[in-house]
Formats: sequence, C-alpha cells, structure tokens
Amino acid sequence: MLLFSSFSFSSTDVDPNYDIVITEKVDGDVRVVKYNLHTGTSWVIQNGVFIRLHDDRVLPESTYRVVSTKHEGDWGVVKINLVSGDAWKLTGEIWVTVSGAE
Repeated sequence: MLLFSSFSFSSTDVDPNYDIVITEKVDGDVRVVKYNLHTGTSWVIQNGVFIRLHDDRVLPESTYRVVSTKHEGDWGVVKINLVSGDAWKLTGEIWVTVSGAE
C-alpha cells in the first residue's frame, strides 16, 4: 500500500527575509544577486560562491528591493529603500548612493 502525504502553507505563514534577482547578460552569462529584504545586505554569485557586496554607508532596517537588467552588453543593478526612497547603484562590488534619490 502506498501512502502519499502533502502539506501546504499560505504566503501568510511565511515572512520572507531574502529575495534574489537574476539577469542574463547579452553574451548569455548570468548574474545573480541575493539580498535581505529588511537590511539591504546583499551578495553576488562569483565562481559558484556568494560574495558579500559592500554599501557606501550603514543601512537602516527598512524594506529594500533590488532590480537588475541588461545594460550596454553588461548589466545594471540598483537597490532602493522603499520607505525612505534612498537608492544605490552597484559599481563593482560597492553600492554607491545615487544623489537626488529622495
């Protein structure tokens, strides 16, 4: 006799802390950024390993979103604090504040 069991949960049962964005560059290479939705802390995959990205200042607890896209044969990545409106552009491995983002 075979028994099958299953379980499910609704999105209200989970308070996500992390999200991930994936961008395919023009040459077919893929870039991946994992980030904490509440702290803004983020990592990029390099050679199969997550490498911590650095911020140009200490970030407050808040709600963050990261988006990325193909850009001029490479990729462009930005991070925004959804509460304050502060924004950053990823330059190398450092998030640099975008001025006038308020």
